[in-house]
Amino acid sequence: MSQQASFSVELGEPLEGEVNVVRVVDNHATSLLAVIDGDLGQLALDWEGLDDAGLQVSDGVYAFHVDVVDACGHEYESRQVFYVDGTAPVVSFSSPQTGLVADLIVPVALSVVDYRPVEARIEFRRFDHVDGMGPWVPLVLITDPPRGEFSWQWEAGLYRPGLYELRAMAVDEVGNVGDWTYVEVTIPDRPELISYAAVTPKLISPNGDGVLDALVADVLLSQPVPLSIDVETADLAHVVSLAVEAGSAGVYRSNWAGVDASGVVVADGAYDVFVRAGDAGSPSGEHAIRLRVEVDATPPLIRLVGGSAMFVTDDDDLVVEFDDAHPLRWEASSTSVIPHLIPTGERFEEQSVLSWAGVAEGEHSVRLQASDLAGNQSTQVVVATVDRTSPQALITSPEEGALLTRGDVGIEVVGFADDLHFSTWVLEVEDSAGSVQTVVSGTEMVDGPLGQWLAATADGEYTLRLLVTDLAGNSAAHEIHVTLDNTPPEVALLTPAHGDWVSEQFAATGHVTDTHLLRYTLAIASR
Repeated sequence: MSQQASFSVELGEPLEGEVNVVRVVDNHATSLLAVIDGDLGQLALDWEGLDDAGLQVSDGVYAFHVDVVDACGHEYESRQVFYVDGTAPVVSFSSPQTGLVADLIVPVALSVVDYRPVEARIEFRRFDHVDGMGPWVPLVLITDPPRGEFSWQWEAGLYRPGLYELRAMAVDEVGNVGDWTYVEVTIPDRPELISYAAVTPKLISPNGDGVLDALVADVLLSQPVPLSIDVETADLAHVVSLAVEAGSAGVYRSNWAGVDASGVVVADGAYDVFVRAGDAGSPSGEHAIRLRVEVDATPPLIRLVGGSAMFVTDDDDLVVEFDDAHPLRWEASSTSVIPHLIPTGERFEEQSVLSWAGVAEGEHSVRLQASDLAGNQSTQVVVATVDRTSPQALITSPEEGALLTRGDVGIEVVGFADDLHFSTWVLEVEDSAGSVQTVVSGTEMVDGPLGQWLAATADGEYTLRLLVTDLAGNSAAHEIHVTLDNTPPEVALLTPAHGDWVSEQFAATGHVTDTHLLRYTLAIASR
């Protein structure tokens, strides 16, 4: 969106909850759009890209997030993902540089920086010494320009000598218009040795897949002069010679399959087809031009943020990084019903492809495919299991409210921890002051003894808690409250005193004290 985004939801029963705009990258709610309080029917909302403080939000991926609950307490969440783009495209020429004296072919390299540009254009005008600068004339219209650098070759040799001004601008998908950027180029008078020179295509992928494996270099000589065609690296290192001709006027054609003089496929990168006609020592002189080409035999990168096998819940998104030197598009598909899957895109970077909210529990596969301008393709299948079910956690012994003593071997805690996609369990103890310590933990499901609580602590009230987590991040806890008493009762017999004589009837006095006294026994034995 650039100005306003619209959203509607059908409420089929009385519900309560909220509709928020959420920033996907950190799940932060930026704007509260509506409070639902028993509403029915269609709820239509508009958002102008402002947060709750009335400030314009930053560019990025956002979602309309519906979180409601019905009269029975059932909760429902749904989100619709969209992109906020309030930034105009920025274009710049990396070639040609202002002041260039043009050859027959002028490499034009235009960088377009924007989330999703849809159109870029280059125009030119010529300076006339009598009439001044002429009108702007369209030179090239680039639809769906790539993010990064767009390369094109201007056949300047077809134009009259003089001073020329080039300008470029871009428009993005939501209508943001960038500023014009300018360079000046001089087309000089030149000997007409090379009337025409071009390479097709300018981007090749020599990987044997039959798509853009080689290029063709065409040269038209206007005079019978020597001709050589070589391939060089961008730093002028020789790669291979394509042709060396004695030269007569006419058309020459050479092929290059992206290999060096030994037949080995060259590395990805920029290369020049160096065309040279004539001889510097001859009356007609020498004419040379460079035709920039690129080699890209590397398929696009598809990197899953979080791995290829995942366990997910409604709060999770499938985040994927796409990367390539010459990106074209990516596609996502699934045989499952995934309401919030984005089927295709041109933005190659880390991004959310889908939200797992509302997808049925169970295993699902998503097929990702990325293509570049050189015809290279990559495919990766993501297998994810949607799991909204909490694990089972239960302490069966000791019982709730039990009065315990440690004894010599501690207190055995028994219970079970279980889940279809189990991860970990932890048994911990918390004292009355809120201090928590781990008793024992495990990574396997258990049904029986969990471990021994040594209870080498002070008497008092304690909470035993079993925490269980599954691979999707769902968790469950069960806790019991127990009392620890490791202190024996205090007993004292005051009368009769040790060694006293007593009659057949006498009074015995003393005291028995304990916090949790059960019973006491007074016994007399003769000797």
